[in-house]
Amino acid sequence: MIADVDTVLDLIGFRWMQFLMLIAHSCHTIYVVSEIMGVPSIVVACEFKLNDTELFLLTSAGFVGMIVSGHYAGYKSDIIGRRASLLFAMSLGLISSFLSLLMPWFYAFLFFRFATGLFVGAVMTNSFTYLVEFTKISLRPIIANFASYPICMAGIVVPFINHLNEPLDSVLWSWDTFHVRRWRLCLFFNYVPGLIGLIIIYLLPESVKFLLSIGDGERAYEALDRLCKRNHGKSLSELDVTGVTQPHIRASIISHRKFFARMWHDTKPLFGESYRKPVILIILIMCGVFFWQRIEFVVSENQQSIDCGGAHHV
Repeated sequence: MIADVDTVLDLIGFRWMQFLMLIAHSCHTIYVVSEIMGVPSIVVACEFKLNDTELFLLTSAGFVGMIVSGHYAGYKSDIIGRRASLLFAMSLGLISSFLSLLMPWFYAFLFFRFATGLFVGAVMTNSFTYLVEFTKISLRPIIANFASYPICMAGIVVPFINHLNEPLDSVLWSWDTFHVRRWRLCLFFNYVPGLIGLIIIYLLPESVKFLLSIGDGERAYEALDRLCKRNHGKSLSELDVTGVTQPHIRASIISHRKFFARMWHDTKPLFGESYRKPVILIILIMCGVFFWQRIEFVVSENQQSIDCGGAHHV
């Protein structure tokens, strides 16, 4: 029989492969939060002797990058796929982050921190979507709850790593006039969960719902069949499922429209009568939470008494 994709996900359940997806999402989340919140701004300000404006740019660069790229990344994943988008964004994010560690000049360092924000914004946008699209409907609220825990874990891991590497301004080694200090090593440790997440997502299939949205039912069936074999040791054909479909699914893009017209066409439903109030409420809540966290972060840094040899503080 040809079954609905959510019916097939109910048959498959939540086992080994989906657990691997949850681990990948957790690694992605820890990596993103560590990259954005893990820059020890005061120590960096000491090394580069930053003024107030430069310190503001440093603490904001990653967030600005995420804001700029987030919506576009979600739209683009409807065109190239969730997995492909994650692989692309994670790879470039890791490269950009690594290059920032090698920058001896502040504005070069700042540029790569902004670029890292651009790419990790795409990771944050698509990682949870990918996980949910392989989860049966009844378990989605529970998985959404577990998927939020890595944010708290990152909030513990980042200061713990910084503490282990204190004093952060001590020099590990020097190359001519370029001194590699311990705070750069802390940023390098952010690499570990990101690299693990990249490897895991490389081993996983593309989102089934994306494949159905582009009309590739054969690949969607193959992905679910692989999931079923890994979880149960049986193929879908043994469960009397010969095909997969999803009724009323929207096409991923309207091909005849220009870029911005396509982007608006795919965004417009969010502001329709059915979704307008929930979407606006969610945006306000998320902005409020992150704004409050940022206020606490800046206040805590202002309370630190560090002799930066002439560097200014916020």
